[in-house]
Amino acid sequence: MCNSDSFVRLHDGAERFHGTNPIAVAAPSKSGSPWLLDMATSAISYNRVQLYKSLGVKLPNGAASDKLGCDTNEPDQAEMLAPLGSDFGFKGAGLAGMIEIFSALLTGMKTSAEILPMSGPDLSTPRNMGAFVICVDPESFVGQAAFLAGMDSYLSTLRNSAVRSGSRVMAPGTREWEEAARRREVGIPLDPSTAEAFIDLANLANSPPPFN
Repeated sequence: MCNSDSFVRLHDGAERFHGTNPIAVAAPSKSGSPWLLDMATSAISYNRVQLYKSLGVKLPNGAASDKLGCDTNEPDQAEMLAPLGSDFGFKGAGLAGMIEIFSALLTGMKTSAEILPMSGPDLSTPRNMGAFVICVDPESFVGQAAFLAGMDSYLSTLRNSAVRSGSRVMAPGTREWEEAARRREVGIPLDPSTAEAFIDLANLANSPPPFN
């Protein structure tokens, strides 16, 4: 887990306070791809705002706020993100605060409100952004073989659980692993803003763009 420069308001707040403060957890399985959770503690990620702005798509309800802290669906008006949980956003704000404690306070780094913005204008001063990383060896607990067998049983039970009509249950990471495989076959789609940035970089390097 790590903190980042502030872009997320508190529950019922009206100013940037926490970063998107993501959590990433992975666990291996004997068969198939690992269980992989990678999530922000904001309602959506900051990259999603940039993507929707590039595509001209409105943001989902309760995901972002304008400069007064009021909900907005317009990417151009998104001055801050809402914490995870919508009407129960205190849960997302609480998780973000936990990450501040582990990532910044425990390591002596800066809190989100103190970190320089990743977009600049100051890109030379060290940002002192903290992170908290922990690795757990199953062999020190139940043992690797028993853990992997348990993971496979858990994932099998999850994937075969009852679903709502027309829906599908997935473990964390399933969609991403499937999308990675699809993109290896058909390529990576680029939104207009990203494509334009690649073209600008290619022109600076007097080189053709790295895509068709």
